[in-house]
Amino acid sequence: MEQLPTTQLYVQHGADWPRCAAALGSSLATGVVIGPRDARPQRQPILIGSAPADCQRMIDPQLYALEWVTQPNSRLGSLPQYEYFGNANHAALLQARPNAAITTAQAVLQMQQALGVSHLVGPGLLISSIRDDVDECHAALWRCSCEFAPGNTPLYLSVVVDEPVLADFTQRSLLIDALIRRREATGFYILAVTQTDHGHSSDLLLGLMDCICHLRSRGFKTVIGCCGVEALLYAAVGASAVAVGMQPNTQRFGDGRWVEAPDIRMKNQRPKWALVSHLLRELRLTQIGLLKASDPHYWWQCECAYCDIMRNA
Repeated sequence: MEQLPTTQLYVQHGADWPRCAAALGSSLATGVVIGPRDARPQRQPILIGSAPADCQRMIDPQLYALEWVTQPNSRLGSLPQYEYFGNANHAALLQARPNAAITTAQAVLQMQQALGVSHLVGPGLLISSIRDDVDECHAALWRCSCEFAPGNTPLYLSVVVDEPVLADFTQRSLLIDALIRRREATGFYILAVTQTDHGHSSDLLLGLMDCICHLRSRGFKTVIGCCGVEALLYAAVGASAVAVGMQPNTQRFGDGRWVEAPDIRMKNQRPKWALVSHLLRELRLTQIGLLKASDPHYWWQCECAYCDIMRNA
Protein backbone atom coordinates (compact mmCIF):
# COMPACT_ATOMS: atom_id res chain seq x y z
CA MET A 1 0.00 0.00 0.00
CA GLU A 2 1.48 3.34 -1.05
CA GLN A 3 2.19 5.80 1.78
CA LEU A 4 0.81 9.22 0.81
CA PRO A 5 2.67 12.36 1.92
CA THR A 6 1.15 14.58 4.60
CA THR A 7 -0.98 17.33 3.08
CA GLN A 8 -0.23 20.85 4.33
CA LEU A 9 -2.99 23.34 5.11
CA TYR A 10 -2.49 26.81 3.64
CA VAL A 11 -4.56 29.95 4.19
CA GLN A 12 -6.04 31.51 1.04
CA HIS A 13 -5.58 35.21 1.68
CA GLY A 14 -8.50 37.54 1.02
CA ALA A 15 -9.34 40.90 2.49
CA ASP A 16 -9.18 39.63 6.09
CA TRP A 17 -5.43 39.44 6.77
CA PRO A 18 -5.69 39.47 10.62
CA ARG A 19 -7.54 36.13 10.49
CA CYS A 20 -4.90 34.69 8.18
CA ALA A 21 -2.13 35.89 10.48
CA ALA A 22 -3.90 34.35 13.49
CA ALA A 23 -4.15 30.97 11.74
CA LEU A 24 -0.46 31.08 10.80
CA GLY A 25 0.63 32.27 14.24
CA SER A 26 -1.23 29.47 16.02
CA SER A 27 0.25 26.82 13.69
CA LEU A 28 -3.24 25.88 12.46
CA ALA A 29 -1.93 26.55 8.96
CA THR A 30 1.59 26.03 7.66
CA GLY A 31 1.48 28.38 4.67
CA VAL A 32 -0.32 31.23 2.96
CA VAL A 33 -1.27 32.06 -0.63
CA ILE A 34 -1.45 35.85 -0.94
CA GLY A 35 -3.73 37.46 -3.54
CA PRO A 36 -2.61 40.78 -5.07
CA ARG A 37 -6.25 41.78 -5.64
CA ASP A 38 -6.61 42.27 -1.89
CA ALA A 39 -3.24 43.85 -1.16
CA ARG A 40 -1.70 46.98 -2.67
CA PRO A 41 1.91 46.62 -3.91
CA GLN A 42 3.17 48.73 -0.98
CA ARG A 43 1.51 46.36 1.48
CA GLN A 44 2.93 43.12 0.10
CA PRO A 45 6.27 43.37 1.97
CA ILE A 46 4.35 43.91 5.22
CA LEU A 47 2.20 40.81 4.68
CA ILE A 48 5.17 38.63 3.68
CA GLY A 49 7.22 39.97 6.58
CA SER A 50 4.50 39.40 9.17
CA ALA A 51 4.13 35.70 8.29
CA PRO A 52 6.11 33.33 10.53
CA ALA A 53 9.59 32.62 9.21
CA ASP A 54 8.97 28.88 8.96
CA CYS A 55 5.69 29.08 7.01
CA GLN A 56 5.40 28.62 3.25
CA ARG A 57 4.75 31.94 1.48
CA MET A 58 3.32 32.05 -2.04
CA ILE A 59 1.77 34.80 -4.17
CA ASP A 60 -0.90 33.91 -6.71
CA PRO A 61 -0.17 36.35 -9.60
CA GLN A 62 -3.88 36.25 -10.59
CA LEU A 63 -3.00 37.02 -14.22
CA TYR A 64 -6.03 34.97 -15.23
CA ALA A 65 -8.21 37.89 -14.02
CA LEU A 66 -7.45 39.49 -17.42
CA GLU A 67 -10.39 37.33 -18.52
CA TRP A 68 -12.75 39.71 -16.71
CA VAL A 69 -10.92 43.03 -17.10
CA THR A 70 -13.23 44.27 -19.89
CA GLN A 71 -16.39 43.63 -17.87
CA PRO A 72 -18.04 46.94 -16.91
CA ASN A 73 -18.64 45.72 -13.36
CA SER A 74 -15.32 43.94 -12.83
CA ARG A 75 -13.84 43.84 -9.32
CA LEU A 76 -10.09 43.74 -9.81
CA GLY A 77 -9.19 45.47 -6.55
CA SER A 78 -5.49 46.36 -6.40
CA LEU A 79 -4.43 44.17 -9.36
CA PRO A 80 -4.15 47.04 -11.91
CA GLN A 81 -1.61 48.69 -9.59
CA TYR A 82 0.86 45.87 -10.21
CA GLU A 83 3.19 46.54 -13.12
CA TYR A 84 2.98 43.02 -14.58
CA PHE A 85 -0.83 43.14 -14.61
CA GLY A 86 -1.27 46.76 -15.69
CA ASN A 87 1.16 46.34 -18.58
CA ALA A 88 -0.08 42.90 -19.66
CA ASN A 89 -1.54 42.74 -23.15
CA HIS A 90 -4.26 40.10 -22.97
CA ALA A 91 -4.65 39.86 -26.73
CA ALA A 92 -0.89 39.45 -27.23
CA LEU A 93 -0.74 36.75 -24.54
CA LEU A 94 -3.66 34.87 -26.09
CA GLN A 95 -1.91 35.03 -29.47
CA ALA A 96 1.21 33.59 -27.77
CA ARG A 97 3.50 36.38 -28.92
CA PRO A 98 6.92 35.48 -27.47
CA ASN A 99 7.74 38.94 -26.13
CA ALA A 100 4.42 39.16 -24.27
CA ALA A 101 4.97 35.86 -22.44
CA ILE A 102 8.63 36.63 -21.69
CA THR A 103 7.94 40.12 -20.33
CA THR A 104 5.01 38.97 -18.19
CA ALA A 105 6.74 35.90 -16.73
CA GLN A 106 9.88 37.88 -15.92
CA ALA A 107 7.97 40.70 -14.23
CA VAL A 108 5.91 38.26 -12.10
CA LEU A 109 8.90 36.20 -10.94
CA GLN A 110 11.10 39.24 -10.25
CA MET A 111 8.36 40.79 -8.11
CA GLN A 112 8.00 37.60 -6.08
CA GLN A 113 11.75 37.16 -5.70
CA ALA A 114 12.14 40.71 -4.39
CA LEU A 115 9.49 40.04 -1.74
CA GLY A 116 11.26 36.94 -0.45
CA VAL A 117 8.61 34.27 -1.01
CA SER A 118 9.46 30.65 -0.20
CA HIS A 119 7.84 29.33 -3.41
CA LEU A 120 7.54 31.05 -6.78
CA VAL A 121 4.26 30.86 -8.69
CA GLY A 122 4.40 31.39 -12.44
CA PRO A 123 1.53 33.26 -14.15
CA GLY A 124 -1.27 31.48 -15.98
CA LEU A 125 -4.37 32.25 -18.03
CA LEU A 126 -7.78 30.59 -17.85
CA ILE A 127 -7.95 27.24 -19.65
CA SER A 128 -11.55 26.99 -20.87
CA SER A 129 -11.16 24.19 -23.43
CA ILE A 130 -8.55 21.85 -24.91
CA ARG A 131 -8.69 20.33 -28.38
CA ASP A 132 -5.53 18.50 -29.49
CA ASP A 133 -3.23 20.10 -26.90
CA VAL A 134 -3.26 23.06 -24.55
CA ASP A 135 -3.17 26.35 -26.45
CA GLU A 136 0.27 27.81 -27.06
CA CYS A 137 -0.55 30.86 -24.91
CA HIS A 138 -0.58 28.64 -21.79
CA ALA A 139 2.47 26.64 -22.83
CA ALA A 140 4.42 29.85 -23.54
CA LEU A 141 3.81 31.26 -20.06
CA TRP A 142 4.75 27.94 -18.42
CA ARG A 143 7.86 27.63 -20.58
CA CYS A 144 9.02 31.19 -19.88
CA SER A 145 8.39 30.79 -16.15
CA CYS A 146 10.60 27.69 -16.12
CA GLU A 147 13.32 29.47 -18.09
CA PHE A 148 13.51 32.56 -15.88
CA ALA A 149 12.93 31.05 -12.43
CA PRO A 150 16.08 30.75 -10.30
CA GLY A 151 17.03 27.19 -9.53
CA ASN A 152 17.26 27.67 -5.75
CA THR A 153 13.54 28.44 -5.21
CA PRO A 154 10.73 25.90 -5.84
CA LEU A 155 8.58 26.88 -8.84
CA TYR A 156 4.88 26.13 -9.13
CA LEU A 157 3.06 26.84 -12.40
CA SER A 158 -0.46 28.33 -12.30
CA VAL A 159 -3.08 26.03 -13.79
CA VAL A 160 -6.49 27.72 -13.82
CA VAL A 161 -9.02 25.33 -15.34
CA ASP A 162 -12.69 25.61 -16.21
CA GLU A 163 -14.86 22.83 -14.79
CA PRO A 164 -15.78 21.24 -18.20
CA VAL A 165 -12.07 20.62 -18.90
CA LEU A 166 -11.58 18.70 -15.65
CA ALA A 167 -14.89 16.86 -16.00
CA ASP A 168 -14.18 15.64 -19.55
CA PHE A 169 -11.90 12.60 -19.72
CA THR A 170 -10.28 13.47 -23.06
CA GLN A 171 -9.58 17.12 -22.23
CA ARG A 172 -8.30 16.21 -18.78
CA SER A 173 -5.92 13.61 -20.23
CA LEU A 174 -4.52 16.19 -22.66
CA LEU A 175 -4.05 18.63 -19.79
CA ILE A 176 -2.16 16.07 -17.70
CA ASP A 177 0.04 15.19 -20.70
CA ALA A 178 0.89 18.88 -21.17
CA LEU A 179 1.72 19.38 -17.49
CA ILE A 180 4.01 16.38 -17.10
CA ARG A 181 6.17 17.77 -19.93
CA ARG A 182 7.16 20.66 -17.65
CA ARG A 183 9.81 18.69 -15.80
CA GLU A 184 11.60 21.88 -14.69
CA ALA A 185 8.73 22.79 -12.35
CA THR A 186 8.44 21.60 -8.75
CA GLY A 187 4.68 21.36 -9.13
CA PHE A 188 1.45 23.16 -9.93
CA TYR A 189 -0.84 25.64 -8.23
CA ILE A 190 -4.27 24.55 -9.43
CA LEU A 191 -7.51 26.55 -9.36
CA ALA A 192 -10.75 24.95 -10.54
CA VAL A 193 -13.32 27.40 -11.90
CA THR A 194 -16.77 26.17 -10.88
CA GLN A 195 -19.96 26.47 -12.90
CA THR A 196 -22.46 26.65 -10.02
CA ASP A 197 -22.91 28.41 -6.69
CA HIS A 198 -22.57 25.15 -4.75
CA GLY A 199 -18.84 24.59 -4.82
CA HIS A 200 -17.14 21.69 -6.57
CA SER A 201 -19.46 19.30 -8.38
CA SER A 202 -18.89 15.56 -8.27
CA ASP A 203 -17.55 15.56 -11.86
CA LEU A 204 -15.09 18.31 -11.01
CA LEU A 205 -14.04 16.49 -7.82
CA LEU A 206 -13.31 13.27 -9.69
CA GLY A 207 -11.43 15.10 -12.44
CA LEU A 208 -9.27 17.10 -10.05
CA MET A 209 -8.56 14.03 -7.90
CA ASP A 210 -7.48 12.25 -11.08
CA CYS A 211 -5.08 15.10 -11.95
CA ILE A 212 -3.60 15.16 -8.44
CA CYS A 213 -2.92 11.42 -8.50
CA HIS A 214 -1.31 11.34 -11.93
CA LEU A 215 0.87 14.38 -11.25
CA ARG A 216 1.96 12.97 -7.89
CA SER A 217 2.82 9.62 -9.47
CA ARG A 218 5.20 11.48 -11.79
CA GLY A 219 6.95 13.37 -9.00
CA PHE A 220 5.09 16.70 -9.11
CA LYS A 221 3.63 18.47 -6.10
CA THR A 222 0.19 20.08 -6.22
CA VAL A 223 -1.24 23.00 -4.27
CA ILE A 224 -5.02 23.24 -4.72
CA GLY A 225 -6.28 26.79 -4.21
CA CYS A 226 -9.63 28.24 -3.10
CA CYS A 227 -10.90 25.06 -1.45
CA GLY A 228 -13.80 24.40 0.89
CA VAL A 229 -14.57 21.17 2.69
CA GLU A 230 -13.75 19.26 -0.51
CA ALA A 231 -10.10 19.89 0.41
CA LEU A 232 -10.38 16.72 2.51
CA LEU A 233 -10.80 14.64 -0.65
CA TYR A 234 -7.84 16.30 -2.35
CA ALA A 235 -5.75 15.61 0.74
CA ALA A 236 -6.91 11.98 0.70
CA VAL A 237 -5.44 11.40 -2.77
CA GLY A 238 -2.12 13.07 -2.04
CA ALA A 239 -2.31 16.82 -2.74
CA SER A 240 0.82 18.48 -1.32
CA ALA A 241 -1.21 21.37 0.10
CA VAL A 242 -4.75 22.72 0.08
CA ALA A 243 -5.46 26.45 0.46
CA VAL A 244 -8.68 27.22 2.30
CA GLY A 245 -10.28 30.66 2.46
CA MET A 246 -11.34 32.37 5.65
CA GLN A 247 -14.77 33.26 4.25
CA PRO A 248 -17.38 30.75 2.99
CA ASN A 249 -17.76 32.47 -0.38
CA THR A 250 -14.20 31.58 -1.40
CA GLN A 251 -15.41 28.01 -1.85
CA ARG A 252 -16.75 29.04 -5.26
CA PHE A 253 -14.04 30.29 -7.57
CA GLY A 254 -15.55 31.70 -10.74
CA ASP A 255 -16.99 34.78 -12.38
CA GLY A 256 -18.66 35.88 -9.16
CA ARG A 257 -15.26 36.47 -7.60
CA TRP A 258 -14.28 39.01 -10.24
CA VAL A 259 -17.53 40.50 -11.55
CA GLU A 260 -20.14 42.17 -9.38
CA ALA A 261 -23.71 40.98 -9.98
CA PRO A 262 -25.72 43.60 -11.93
CA ASP A 263 -28.76 42.98 -9.73
CA ILE A 264 -28.14 44.38 -6.25
CA ARG A 265 -30.33 41.64 -4.78
CA MET A 266 -27.82 39.06 -5.98
CA LYS A 267 -24.95 40.59 -4.00
CA ASN A 268 -25.98 39.06 -0.71
CA GLN A 269 -26.57 35.57 -2.08
CA ARG A 270 -23.31 34.07 -0.90
CA PRO A 271 -22.68 30.39 -1.56
CA LYS A 272 -22.67 28.26 1.60
CA TRP A 273 -20.20 25.64 2.76
CA ALA A 274 -21.02 22.26 1.26
CA LEU A 275 -22.13 19.63 3.76
CA VAL A 276 -19.90 16.58 3.95
CA SER A 277 -22.94 14.32 3.69
CA HIS A 278 -24.04 16.05 0.47
CA LEU A 279 -20.52 15.79 -0.91
CA LEU A 280 -20.23 12.09 -0.25
CA ARG A 281 -23.71 11.43 -1.59
CA GLU A 282 -22.71 13.14 -4.85
CA LEU A 283 -19.46 11.22 -5.15
CA ARG A 284 -20.94 7.76 -5.74
CA LEU A 285 -18.92 4.71 -6.64
CA THR A 286 -21.15 4.33 -9.69
CA GLN A 287 -19.54 7.48 -11.07
CA ILE A 288 -16.10 5.99 -10.53
CA GLY A 289 -17.35 2.96 -12.43
CA LEU A 290 -18.55 5.16 -15.29
CA LEU A 291 -15.22 6.97 -15.33
CA LYS A 292 -13.38 3.66 -15.53
CA ALA A 293 -15.67 2.43 -18.29
CA SER A 294 -14.94 5.50 -20.44
CA ASP A 295 -11.54 4.03 -21.33
CA PRO A 296 -10.81 0.72 -19.61
CA HIS A 297 -7.41 0.33 -21.29
CA TYR A 298 -6.22 3.58 -19.72
CA TRP A 299 -6.69 2.35 -16.17
CA TRP A 300 -4.92 -0.93 -16.88
CA GLN A 301 -1.87 0.77 -18.33
CA CYS A 302 -1.32 3.36 -15.60
CA GLU A 303 0.50 2.22 -12.43
CA CYS A 304 -0.44 5.01 -9.98
CA ALA A 305 -2.38 4.31 -6.77
CA TYR A 306 -5.50 6.08 -8.02
CA CYS A 307 -5.79 3.91 -11.12
CA ASP A 308 -5.21 0.87 -8.94
CA ILE A 309 -8.34 1.89 -7.02
CA MET A 310 -10.17 2.36 -10.33
CA ARG A 311 -9.21 -1.09 -11.55
CA ASN A 312 -10.65 -2.66 -8.41
CA ALA A 313 -13.74 -0.44 -8.04
